[in-house]
Amino acid sequence: LLAPDLLTGTFENGCSYYVWHFSKPAGHCELRLCVDVGSWHETDEESGLAHFVEHMAFKTTRRFTTEGALIRFLEERGAQYGHDLNACTGLFDTTYKFQLPLRRGMQDLMDGVEVLSEWAFGILATDADVDSERPVILEEWRSKRGPRERLKAQYWRDAVSSRVAARFPIGCLEVIRNATSASVLDFYRAWYRPERMAVVVAGDFPDDVQPSDVLSLLRSRFADGVQCRHGGIPRSVEPSPTPARGVIKCVLQDAEVSSCTVAVEFLHPLTPSPDASHLESDVVRRLFTTILDRRLTMLLRGGASSCNCPPCILDFAV
Repeated sequence: LLAPDLLTGTFENGCSYYVWHFSKPAGHCELRLCVDVGSWHETDEESGLAHFVEHMAFKTTRRFTTEGALIRFLEERGAQYGHDLNACTGLFDTTYKFQLPLRRGMQDLMDGVEVLSEWAFGILATDADVDSERPVILEEWRSKRGPRERLKAQYWRDAVSSRVAARFPIGCLEVIRNATSASVLDFYRAWYRPERMAVVVAGDFPDDVQPSDVLSLLRSRFADGVQCRHGGIPRSVEPSPTPARGVIKCVLQDAEVSSCTVAVEFLHPLTPSPDASHLESDVVRRLFTTILDRRLTMLLRGGASSCNCPPCILDFAV
């Protein structure tokens, strides 16, 4: 359920906003830029570029033109890189987030919102940025080559009726090795558009700062002026994944896996709705899976099975 005092809406250019005043932790503010783009939106030739753009956000931008300047700017204002300041690319979205102490009140809010705006509209992704970050992304790619990732890819290919679902955000080795400033910027300009963005500012605002003041600040950085637009052409995207119909049998094998697990999963569409009826049905599903899980655990422990692992029943939504 949305908080009654949440200030939310959509600017004329399609960018959504969420502004909320709350007192914990005291004197701090959380800021987010959520972009409706992930590995699902890539073509085969772009596999990994959504994640590459995320890395470029911490290199150089229109205002922060030297490497490390943006991170230093936020660290000087109390954010810790990696702890308070981070980003994540998923199948369907990319999220940038950081927390700032509001030591200088509205000035710190202005600085934080400016950084969000730089990520939204001002990433440079120069040749030097791409070349210097490529080894970092390649090492991240190597770290994700274990059996868990391989089994996960097998699972998604079988359980979801789209090969794109098995293509993870880290991307394709060939694309990472050959990415250029031009290819990264083409992807960035095509997808980082106001209508695909939501900006979030929530925290313990100073007494002299009202949520309406924060909204005016967001409007100035995300809705007004030519700096809030890219020249790229919007692209179409495949429909969201749907579970394969009927009973699906997935036999997942990998030479490096030494244990065996049996799982039964029930997939259903994710239908979030901010009302009491949705919460009630969600509680009922969770109670059912918990009861079934405990019952199977009791049967397993009371039987002759040599398995030491109790079953785990999960309720999946896609």
